[in-house]
Amino acid sequence: MIRRYWKQGLLSSLCILLPIPLGLLLLDRFPEQLATHFDLSGQADGWSEPLGSIFLTPLLFLATQWLCIGLFALDRRNRDQHPKLMATVLWLMPLLSIMVSLVTYALALDWDVSVPGLMTACFGIMFLLLGNYMPKSRPNRTIGIRVPWTLQDDENWVATHRFGGRLWFFGGLILLPAALLPDRLCLSILVVVLVVLSVASTLYSYLFYRRKLRAGLTAPISLHPLTLVLTVLFVLFLAVILFTGSIQIRCDAESFTIEASYYDDLTVPYAAIDDLEYREGNIDGTRTWGYGSMRLLMGRFENQEFGSYIRYTYYAPESCVIVTLGDEILVLSGRNAEESRQIYETLLSRAPLTP
Repeated sequence: MIRRYWKQGLLSSLCILLPIPLGLLLLDRFPEQLATHFDLSGQADGWSEPLGSIFLTPLLFLATQWLCIGLFALDRRNRDQHPKLMATVLWLMPLLSIMVSLVTYALALDWDVSVPGLMTACFGIMFLLLGNYMPKSRPNRTIGIRVPWTLQDDENWVATHRFGGRLWFFGGLILLPAALLPDRLCLSILVVVLVVLSVASTLYSYLFYRRKLRAGLTAPISLHPLTLVLTVLFVLFLAVILFTGSIQIRCDAESFTIEASYYDDLTVPYAAIDDLEYREGNIDGTRTWGYGSMRLLMGRFENQEFGSYIRYTYYAPESCVIVTLGDEILVLSGRNAEESRQIYETLLSRAPLTP
């Protein structure tokens, strides 16, 4: 099979490496560090040297490309696979390599780029392609909706992939315009679409199996009930962690306490406050330890202005309160600018600051 597609494989591999010469041309314009990794909320949480980033990202995608090709080729059932599905395997990594590298370069050049928006658009394009070619796939064990009921019944495989193809194509149509929405809303839609597509495709396959089982057209497949229960619990847990939680500030006589969901509380004496600042907009930073979701950002962060600092804020807050505690910086926020202003004024009225 590799012999049949070696020209396409070579061409797609060269396309994966296209960002390297572009990065070398822009090297003199890059800062000392490039943002190369982002958390689920779209905040940069990984940095690297420009030259290393220029080469490493495409090379990692190249290695992934050939690992996928190798696994695809090892499955004998893929020898008669539809050519368009193989084309999808070959050209998915070039698309991701170019997209990721261009985003990295754009951020390094201080362009106004929405990482969540671009990520959502990339998933949208990928779902459109997969949704179009998924119904053409033949049963195999390396690519597709590989659940017990499709792997053991070719008719279930065909029906599930026809249903899944339409569903994933529709998901791509939802994600493309969603990429233009504000970052938090955009990411929320992306996560919801991912969960719906995965759960709906799996459920359809299971219901198809149950219909055939009741009609006596297939043999029972032993699947421990605990597997399904654990899967549902994991999905629910992930949804709660990503989309819920709050930060409450309780003011006592001598100190205030930050009570945060899913993270350690923090108590600060008013006497330890050396300075307070109310600042419009968000405070950029890289999380080095702590918790981050599409609702909350908490823990130890780092940026050029403060160095290492502590943060308890909502995701992308409208404004922040900067609390100076000796050599330590604490950044707080409410759910909106009004709550952040209220936090600032409350602390200002209680902290023994010198005029």
